[in-house]
Amino acid sequence: MNTRQFFAPTHREAMRRLRAELGNEAMILSSRNIDGGVEVIALLDYDETASTPPAVTTGDTPSDVMAQPDSSMVAVEGDAQKMMASLLSEMQSMKAVLTDKGMAGKRQTMVSPEDAFVRSGLGHGLSEALCRTLWTQTVDKAHLSCDERMKAGLTDVLSVNPHDEWLTRGGIFALVGPTGVGKTTTVAKLTARFSLRGSKDSIALITTDTHRVGGREQLLTYGRLFGVEAHAARSQEELAALVESLSHKRLILIDTVGVGQRDQRVSEQLAMLPLQNPRLRPILVLDSTRHGDTLDDVARVYHEALSALPGGRVADCILSKTDEALHISSAVDVAARRHLNILCLTNGQNITEHLSWYRSDALVQYVFAPREETAFSLPEASLAYGGGTPVSVPAQWAGQLLREGKRLNACVHYLRDQVGGFRTLETLWRNERDAQALTEPAVQLQELTQSPAASGRLDVFWQRKSNNVTRPAFIFAEANELPCVTFLPRKGLPVSMAGRSIWLGDQLPEARIRHHFSQLPDATTRQALEQFGVGWRALVRGNMKIEHRGERMTMQQLSDEMTFERAGQFKYKDQETELELGWLDASVDGAGPAQRVHLIIARIVDPVTRELLTSRYGLDQGVLSSAEYSQDLALWIQRVLAVEAQAPLMRKAENELGQETFASDSLIRSFAAAQASLVAWRLKNDGSDEGRIMRDQVLKITRSGRQASAQGMLKATLKLCAMVDALGQCALAEAC
Repeated sequence: MNTRQFFAPTHREAMRRLRAELGNEAMILSSRNIDGGVEVIALLDYDETASTPPAVTTGDTPSDVMAQPDSSMVAVEGDAQKMMASLLSEMQSMKAVLTDKGMAGKRQTMVSPEDAFVRSGLGHGLSEALCRTLWTQTVDKAHLSCDERMKAGLTDVLSVNPHDEWLTRGGIFALVGPTGVGKTTTVAKLTARFSLRGSKDSIALITTDTHRVGGREQLLTYGRLFGVEAHAARSQEELAALVESLSHKRLILIDTVGVGQRDQRVSEQLAMLPLQNPRLRPILVLDSTRHGDTLDDVARVYHEALSALPGGRVADCILSKTDEALHISSAVDVAARRHLNILCLTNGQNITEHLSWYRSDALVQYVFAPREETAFSLPEASLAYGGGTPVSVPAQWAGQLLREGKRLNACVHYLRDQVGGFRTLETLWRNERDAQALTEPAVQLQELTQSPAASGRLDVFWQRKSNNVTRPAFIFAEANELPCVTFLPRKGLPVSMAGRSIWLGDQLPEARIRHHFSQLPDATTRQALEQFGVGWRALVRGNMKIEHRGERMTMQQLSDEMTFERAGQFKYKDQETELELGWLDASVDGAGPAQRVHLIIARIVDPVTRELLTSRYGLDQGVLSSAEYSQDLALWIQRVLAVEAQAPLMRKAENELGQETFASDSLIRSFAAAQASLVAWRLKNDGSDEGRIMRDQVLKITRSGRQASAQGMLKATLKLCAMVDALGQCALAEAC
């Protein structure tokens, strides 16, 4: 993908440089604020000749045959290339027609749509930088009015906690910010709120404000009023000791000294906080009554000061004094541009009541609520006409269509080259005859057998049948968190799990394969696997009984006898969690003597509250050293959860493909659903800059909203395939 990056102090300067170098037809892929200014990434004009696939020569030797790409894939790519070239050609022709000099008399001169959009946002108190960012991120909402388009864009970019679950869950929260923004009063309001939900014995208050007259006494008074512990810390060491002694408390609120952002002591005061404690979260309090420039400076200074300290970060904020502000646009603007999560709003002096939570859409409505004109309001005329650049309406339409075609072209090529499974999904979508060939096991494993992974460690996750349809198996290579391939065991393979496991080992003789089952194999299967030296691991239910030290007990009962060790952190359902592992030697009944196994219990807990979120139970026939075993089990649990997350995506994809009468063969639908779910999962979890850009572009092109959830990416993936297929059919029809 041929892209260019532009850096500038302001968004307007970045756009000026972009237009000067690339012209008005360059396609903007992303725009974001970075330290020191703005970064804009744009796509250069697509070179059709660069995408023409190289000629493939054939020879008589086996190596020549292996070098040839699959014929069905070449045909698909060739058709798609023709379709893309035809699409771009048609759009170029349309632009030439619409901008022809003969239409000069019919052209309409008007304010640039982007300028009108920006001025509408300025009229509601938002900054130009945010408005221009929202303009580039809401291309799919061009049919809406300026206000509605801006509301939709702002709702998508805002991060807001609509409930108080973060407070009731507990933790250590340090409120930071300049003097007079309402930190102490906010601490009192949070204390009152928590006291209504939890025990007063589980909360403690700490103040570091020992210099201001009455600062220490004010918080201690609140402590006596609510009946909770309250302490004062005069130094970094004293604060660290207090936090350590109160670590058993569910909630600790720290009220810090108010220091203006222009004061040199900002870093010194923030350094008092025990930032390396994983439970501590600094919360920036933003005074809604202050000017936007001041709020932006506060957010910048405190972010830089905290980031310079070990373990320091600021990702949350509270908007205070919203009842005193004529509007809260500036505070919301700063939170959106600085990527701050808004935890709540304070809107009055009553410490037991004036604390409020909003959903992001409700908060946006608050921002856009009608308000009285003031001396600082922009005149209506300037919002509609001032500063606009005359443009040709037909030229704008043609340019937008051309950019859409380039964006689609770039997305498809990126998905083919970088996202595993998309090429296979395209073939399955276009031609049922080719799809039948792709579902053959030998074809599916061909690429894997020729890769370095074929001589390494492979984990195969077998799935149970559902509605009498065989589900694809997932194959993981080495330490990859996502499967490198899906494998569909079709008819003609051994029916039994033992037979299929042995068959797969014969296909990949150099690999070290371990098989993972979604339920415990029966005694006969286990005996056959042991006889052929096949390693396995299986998930079981917690109420299953197993023999340990001569007694039969359930897995849940045995968990009380285990010693669990922490095995790292990872995300579970988009939440940061911690994994705890335990295992014991046990035995299960077999066709002959009882078979020795490891009983495995994995617990996933909240790293702050230590609350148990979920558990997994397993039996393992393998043998590893203690150090290797813990690491191996942690990887296994992550893969188990990844496979489990695929199940609802695959069902959703199968339902969608069934409604589209995708294919008459249920196996083809199942295989295509697996590929689509993998593509969606990979797009969602791609953390690279290029992956983030393309994820946004796929959502924009398919009009699938801005939510990059797994379900959202699946919907976008299926719509994109349908779009490419429809355009390909149009191109073929035109060629005929």
